[in-house]
Amino acid sequence: MVQKGSRPRVRTSTVLHGRGVAVSYAEAAEWFQKAADQGHEDALYSLGLAFENGCGVTQSHAEAIQCLKKVAEQGHVLSQQSIGEFYFHGRDVAENDTEAFTWLRKAANQGLPKAQCMLGVLFEDGRGVPQNKEETARWYRKALDQRCQQAQEFLEGLSNQ
Repeated sequence: MVQKGSRPRVRTSTVLHGRGVAVSYAEAAEWFQKAADQGHEDALYSLGLAFENGCGVTQSHAEAIQCLKKVAEQGHVLSQQSIGEFYFHGRDVAENDTEAFTWLRKAANQGLPKAQCMLGVLFEDGRGVPQNKEETARWYRKALDQRCQQAQEFLEGLSNQ
């Protein structure tokens, strides 16, 4: 049993990356679960990614969303972006631009350039929010300030309209 305050992350890293042992995604997923059960946010995020991609567990977007949403609600920025992407693209959930906007804005406000870029797309297309070219450009510029090349392409497209 993993004790509160112990370091299951070290074991997870060991089996996930093969440091001194054979790589085992299944064992890594087990350790992610143990650490997540102890309240480790990054472990729950990693478990969500494992379910999303079918690494060490049976692929299940429903399970991925459940893990990611739980930790996103606790403020985990990468999970917020991931949940926003699920709703943005409608991957195993109904496409929901309002939910996508809510989660992507949280991640974008914490400085994630991909979320900033995606938020710009929502403003540009009027998805989940009123169409707003000023907000579109503002979010693309924020992403570009962090060297997001896609934001540069989007800004150029915006100026050509």
